[in-house]
Amino acid sequence: MIKVKILSGVSGCGKSSYISSLNGDYSVCSTDSFIQEYAKHLKMTYAQAYQDIQKNGMFSHATKKFYNDIESCITNDIDFVVDRTNLSSEGRKSLIQNLRLVANNLNKELYIETIYFDTDPKLIKQRLIQREKETGKHIPDDVIHTQFNTFEPVKPEEGHDNLVIINEKAV
Repeated sequence: MIKVKILSGVSGCGKSSYISSLNGDYSVCSTDSFIQEYAKHLKMTYAQAYQDIQKNGMFSHATKKFYNDIESCITNDIDFVVDRTNLSSEGRKSLIQNLRLVANNLNKELYIETIYFDTDPKLIKQRLIQREKETGKHIPDDVIHTQFNTFEPVKPEEGHDNLVIINEKAV
């Protein structure tokens, strides 16, 4: 059985740190990887690459790579993490349905766990400032505000097999 972890939380909530804690035991499927590769290839910052991709209507390429990576993991029986914000209930439900459809078509079984990061906004702000200093990856305050306002609580009927909630509060 292939283990899938779907991460859910606003930018800066701890998803990347969580992935690091998995010690490479899971492949990572992310649209961010496309943006990071694009930035590296063109010697841009993440923010510049994001703007360039947006300006040139290239997000469909990122999404296609994301789903190709997922299908490859399922085909090859590789456990994987879905590293996206996954803020809407309907979006998570649709993603889980698509994952199960791909698995069924390949005669594979999935165990899907949603990991929701309930992180204090002050801590997120601190992390985003630190991330920008270290990587140049800038996420504007209005984007984070929108993410908080659009997040919908994770529900059992979304179709996952297990839900884990990680609570982090600022000190």
